[in-house]
Amino acid sequence: TTEIYTLSLHDALPISNKRGDQNTSVAEDSQQIPNSWQDCDSITDAQKNVGFDMNVPDKVGDYTQAWIQTMDKEMIQVDYTSGKDELMIRKAASNDDPSGDYNAYNKEETVNVGDLSVTMKGNDDRMNLAVWNDGEYSYSVYASAGMSQEMLAEIGRAHV
Repeated sequence: TTEIYTLSLHDALPISNKRGDQNTSVAEDSQQIPNSWQDCDSITDAQKNVGFDMNVPDKVGDYTQAWIQTMDKEMIQVDYTSGKDELMIRKAASNDDPSGDYNAYNKEETVNVGDLSVTMKGNDDRMNLAVWNDGEYSYSVYASAGMSQEMLAEIGRAHV
């Protein structure tokens, strides 16, 4: 009997770099791809890495802070978890969308949150993504399980 195993590129490269992952990923031809994410022990360390501040609570509703990372001295990412659900908040020194979320959603709305114009995306009555910029920094909040537009706006408002 012959057993055949397949390994796809999807299996070889991580989709996300959660705290504790190695600093490199191995591609199919065994070459190492540098990881541009740097783990941080605290928000203070992350702020020192990038040179700007970010408001970050230890908890957001039922979500508990899981890890903090910076990328290329340009972005802070704070991940929260609640069971299998993830909440990811990013702030970047640019005006581009920092979310990294390229999913297709069936609903997209632009709402005003204070003086900011926030683009929200989701499916049906749940929003998964909020993206905005203030002219100096760009921000995103991603909720894997989705949440109400009001809750996503409130989380965003707290991190400006």
